[in-house]
Amino acid sequence: MAYISLSRVEANEGDSALIPSDGIMTAKSSGATNLVVKYDNVSQTINSSDAIASACLTYTFTINEVGETLTRDDIVNAIVAAASVAGGGNGPAIPVDLKGNSITGLTISMGAL
Repeated sequence: MAYISLSRVEANEGDSALIPSDGIMTAKSSGATNLVVKYDNVSQTINSSDAIASACLTYTFTINEVGETLTRDDIVNAIVAAASVAGGGNGPAIPVDLKGNSITGLTISMGAL
Protein backbone atom coordinates (compact mmCIF):
# COMPACT_ATOMS: atom_id res chain seq x y z
CA MET A 1 0.00 0.00 0.00
CA ALA A 2 1.26 3.46 -0.88
CA TYR A 3 1.11 6.43 1.48
CA ILE A 4 1.32 10.19 1.27
CA SER A 5 2.66 12.30 4.13
CA LEU A 6 1.68 15.70 5.40
CA SER A 7 4.02 17.79 7.55
CA ARG A 8 2.61 17.90 11.07
CA VAL A 9 3.09 20.31 13.99
CA GLU A 10 0.93 18.98 16.78
CA ALA A 11 1.74 18.31 20.43
CA ASN A 12 2.59 14.68 21.25
CA GLU A 13 2.49 13.59 17.59
CA GLY A 14 5.11 12.72 14.99
CA ASP A 15 6.52 15.15 12.42
CA SER A 16 4.33 13.70 9.67
CA ALA A 17 0.85 12.31 9.26
CA LEU A 18 0.77 9.32 6.92
CA ILE A 19 -2.44 8.53 5.08
CA PRO A 20 -3.03 5.82 2.45
CA SER A 21 -3.06 7.01 -1.16
CA ASP A 22 -5.02 3.92 -2.23
CA GLY A 23 -8.77 4.46 -2.31
CA ILE A 24 -8.91 8.26 -2.11
CA MET A 25 -12.33 9.08 -3.48
CA THR A 26 -12.28 12.86 -3.05
CA ALA A 27 -10.26 15.66 -1.51
CA LYS A 28 -11.87 19.01 -0.82
CA SER A 29 -11.19 22.21 1.02
CA SER A 30 -13.52 25.04 1.91
CA GLY A 31 -10.71 27.45 2.76
CA ALA A 32 -7.00 27.89 3.31
CA THR A 33 -6.94 26.13 6.68
CA ASN A 34 -8.82 22.87 6.16
CA LEU A 35 -8.79 19.69 4.14
CA VAL A 36 -11.19 16.73 4.01
CA VAL A 37 -10.11 13.47 2.34
CA LYS A 38 -12.72 10.75 1.80
CA TYR A 39 -12.04 7.13 0.89
CA ASP A 40 -13.92 4.58 -1.18
CA ASN A 41 -14.45 2.08 1.66
CA VAL A 42 -18.14 2.55 2.44
CA SER A 43 -20.07 1.09 5.33
CA GLN A 44 -23.81 1.00 5.72
CA THR A 45 -25.92 0.93 8.84
CA ILE A 46 -29.64 0.54 9.37
CA ASN A 47 -31.23 2.73 12.01
CA SER A 48 -34.30 2.00 14.13
CA SER A 49 -36.57 3.27 11.33
CA ASP A 50 -35.03 0.78 8.88
CA ALA A 51 -33.38 3.61 6.95
CA ILE A 52 -29.98 2.82 5.45
CA ALA A 53 -27.18 5.29 6.16
CA SER A 54 -23.92 5.11 4.22
CA ALA A 55 -20.62 6.46 5.49
CA CYS A 56 -17.02 6.42 4.34
CA LEU A 57 -13.65 6.73 6.05
CA THR A 58 -12.91 10.45 6.36
CA TYR A 59 -9.75 12.32 7.39
CA THR A 60 -10.30 15.95 8.41
CA PHE A 61 -7.20 18.15 8.71
CA THR A 62 -6.60 21.61 10.17
CA ILE A 63 -3.77 23.49 8.43
CA ASN A 64 -1.77 26.29 10.03
CA GLU A 65 -0.84 29.38 8.05
CA VAL A 66 2.86 29.94 8.66
CA GLY A 67 4.15 29.36 5.12
CA GLU A 68 2.88 30.68 1.83
CA THR A 69 -0.80 31.56 1.62
CA LEU A 70 -2.77 28.57 0.36
CA THR A 71 -5.93 28.49 -1.69
CA ARG A 72 -8.45 25.67 -1.76
CA ASP A 73 -7.08 24.66 -5.16
CA ASP A 74 -3.50 24.57 -3.80
CA ILE A 75 -4.52 22.19 -1.04
CA VAL A 76 -6.61 19.83 -3.18
CA ASN A 77 -4.12 19.79 -6.05
CA ALA A 78 -1.26 18.99 -3.64
CA ILE A 79 -3.16 15.91 -2.41
CA VAL A 80 -4.01 14.82 -5.96
CA ALA A 81 -0.39 15.29 -7.12
CA ALA A 82 1.06 13.29 -4.22
CA ALA A 83 -1.51 10.50 -4.59
CA SER A 84 -0.84 10.32 -8.33
CA VAL A 85 2.89 9.88 -7.77
CA ALA A 86 2.36 7.35 -4.98
CA GLY A 87 0.07 5.26 -7.16
CA GLY A 88 -0.53 1.81 -5.74
CA GLY A 89 3.13 0.98 -5.25
CA ASN A 90 5.35 0.39 -2.28
CA GLY A 91 8.15 2.63 -1.17
CA PRO A 92 8.59 5.80 0.82
CA ALA A 93 5.60 8.02 1.50
CA ILE A 94 5.22 10.85 -1.02
CA PRO A 95 5.21 14.27 0.70
CA VAL A 96 2.28 16.62 0.12
CA ASP A 97 3.58 20.12 -0.74
CA LEU A 98 1.70 22.52 1.52
CA LYS A 99 4.15 25.36 0.71
CA GLY A 100 5.70 25.60 4.16
CA ASN A 101 2.46 25.01 6.05
CA SER A 102 1.77 22.05 8.32
CA ILE A 103 -1.28 20.33 9.71
CA THR A 104 -2.09 21.08 13.32
CA GLY A 105 -5.09 18.82 13.77
CA LEU A 106 -6.39 15.53 12.40
CA THR A 107 -9.71 13.79 12.98
CA ILE A 108 -10.45 10.35 11.55
CA SER A 109 -14.10 9.36 11.38
CA MET A 110 -16.80 7.70 9.36
CA GLY A 111 -18.39 10.60 7.51
CA ALA A 112 -21.36 11.00 5.21
CA LEU A 113 -20.78 10.24 1.55
